[in-house]
Amino acid sequence: MKIYAITLESGQVAIMRMQKEGLNVEDEIARWPDPSYVSYVEITEEDIPKDRVFRDALKVNDNKIEHDISKAHEIKKDELRRLRKPKLEALDIEQMRATEENDTEKLEVIAKKKQVLRDITKRRLPKDIKKLAKHTPKELK
Repeated sequence: MKIYAITLESGQVAIMRMQKEGLNVEDEIARWPDPSYVSYVEITEEDIPKDRVFRDALKVNDNKIEHDISKAHEIKKDELRRLRKPKLEALDIEQMRATEENDTEKLEVIAKKKQVLRDITKRRLPKDIKKLAKHTPKELK
């Protein structure tokens, strides 16, 4: 069986396993619903990352599959945004109540908490892909 890493025009990497011998990789790609690609390279099973957390951040470099750390950071930031959304929504409710009660001290505390949550995506993220996968700021736990 031959395995190919195909770099698509979108920048994503697709993995294609060709079970039958004698098939042409370009002919097989042409059968895809969207056959537009930039390049392909033959790889081995060992070259394929086992962890699929950042699969949309894969790239082919020197005939090896690796993670594009910039893309992985953007994926992690999107995850952090999803995690913080319900916390910000809960603080919005608290803020409305504090406004109704004219509680300026509570409004200041809520404003600070909301700012901490907003700044989470501005913090430096780990450059190691395994550490990045496990990274969750304490404010979002």
